[in-house]
Amino acid sequence: MRTARRTFSYLPALLLLGALACREDAAPTGPTAEPAAPVAAAVAPLLFRHVSAGTRHTCGVTTTDRAYCWGYNGFSTHGGQLGDGTTVQRLKPVAVLGGLRFGHISAGVDHTCGVTTDNRAYCWGRNDYGQLGDGTTDSKLTPVPVAGGRRFRVVSVGNFHSCGITPADVLFCWGSNRYGVMGTAAAVDHTPVKVAGGLTWRNVSAGFSHTCGATTSNVGYCWGNNGNYQIGNGTGSLIAQPPTRVSGGLSFRQVFVGSGFISESSNDPAPDDALSCGITTADRVYCWGSGAASSTPKQIIGARRYSQLGVGTQGCAVRFTGVIDCWTSESIARIASGTLRFLRVSVSGLRGHKCAVGTDNKAYCWGSENTNGQLGTGTTNPSATPVAVAAP
Repeated sequence: MRTARRTFSYLPALLLLGALACREDAAPTGPTAEPAAPVAAAVAPLLFRHVSAGTRHTCGVTTTDRAYCWGYNGFSTHGGQLGDGTTVQRLKPVAVLGGLRFGHISAGVDHTCGVTTDNRAYCWGRNDYGQLGDGTTDSKLTPVPVAGGRRFRVVSVGNFHSCGITPADVLFCWGSNRYGVMGTAAAVDHTPVKVAGGLTWRNVSAGFSHTCGATTSNVGYCWGNNGNYQIGNGTGSLIAQPPTRVSGGLSFRQVFVGSGFISESSNDPAPDDALSCGITTADRVYCWGSGAASSTPKQIIGARRYSQLGVGTQGCAVRFTGVIDCWTSESIARIASGTLRFLRVSVSGLRGHKCAVGTDNKAYCWGSENTNGQLGTGTTNPSATPVAVAAP
């Protein structure tokens, strides 16, 4: 019994000596390798349901109802249109702060508005004309609710004004009423006011110096500056207010404003090439204004059928096959995109960049102007063809 206990007590020491001997006898293996550094997980691209190309920035709503923006972010008291709490330019998408869930978003010149999934309107960015609709003229770096407590189903943002349609199809606008863009009697209003005429609305599109929309009875209306025939009533009167019916008797399901930029310091009512376009209930696209070389609606070249329309410095539309066509008054061309197919497109009203949502729900942008990172690719390089927006 004593021997067994003594053997047991020395066994760990013997095992340790044997292990050391084996280690000394083993062939040298060189220096011990350092532990591998952890590899960062790749960030997946965002999946978008909707994108809006502003003048120098772009915003979108993801399939998870989150809002992201990228590009120019203003300066000092005239900034914050990205909604990230800063005035820092972003070359890639950055989340809009506040934890809100959005169903729709509209990027303008220096401000942005969106509608949440519970139909509340929020705006952020420049606010010197009350274009945020919160009752003040103070710019906001993060979303603030539009005053009045109304619910909205859609909003559209222009230069110094914004408009929104309630679930009851009533149209309100707020901000500067320069050139009569708000369709009201007010000169400036820091909170929403009802657009004159007593009409009910399906869509609204706020531009630089004019506004358009389609009613629930499929009639197109425009109002505001008409120096370049962008109202579409066959005349060139400088101001058209209240909402004026677009000529031609066409049934529009949506009407959009395009370019028509007027410098903030200019009193000249004639903007650059102004454009308005509508898509009919028969899925045909018609345009008018100096950018379309017509004072009344004229069908675009090719006479194809389209599912969705975007208008800015030029018109672009998505065919039912997912191909995008863009046009001027003189020509039309398919956007080279290889095998990519798209659901919707949005066109900037001044710098000419365009963004679209693919059938894969990724956002793609292109254009000759990207100095502010509005393409969202992580660089300031332009692109003649659609390129995927970078992961945030």
